[in-house]
Amino acid sequence: MFKALKYRIYPTKEQKTLIAKHIGSTRFIYNLALETKQMAYSGAKVNLSGFDIAKQIPELKKECPWLKDVNSQSLQKSIINMDSAFNNFFKGRAAFPHFKSKNSARQSFCVPQSVSLEKGRLQIPKFKGGIDILLHRPIKGEVRQATISRTPTGKYFVSILVETGASAPEQQPVKETTTIGIDLG
Repeated sequence: MFKALKYRIYPTKEQKTLIAKHIGSTRFIYNLALETKQMAYSGAKVNLSGFDIAKQIPELKKECPWLKDVNSQSLQKSIINMDSAFNNFFKGRAAFPHFKSKNSARQSFCVPQSVSLEKGRLQIPKFKGGIDILLHRPIKGEVRQATISRTPTGKYFVSILVETGASAPEQQPVKETTTIGIDLG
């Protein structure tokens, strides 16, 4: 079973700049992947998969050298997110994916691998020395991924996905004799 835990982090000035680069770069890749997928379908009626688009990242890093400052797995994760948004749209579970804005309230990026906590610091790729974190509750289980987010007020948080090792509880059968339904309308 997976569990998400949210903690406040306190990055230094250099780390704040690097977080801003990660957020901007993942937004750029998401928007570029969305545009590429839309243009390929409208022009040649070709449905590009997330894998097809992710294969273009190394060539894109040659054109945009500032993308080398960012964790490549975070860039790939933004393409995976765009692809799952398309899949959810075609299955009727969500609206058509839209471009991400620089001014939106939700600004975040995901680190899908190589996340650890050592000596009260969050260790993720490209952040040397780690980021100070306030661990107000213990983490029980294996850390899988982290999502760093910035609020409009300038606070920084990390949501850590942990595999607890526990199995999901079994669903209890409904008994007609002991079940009560209440209409509060």
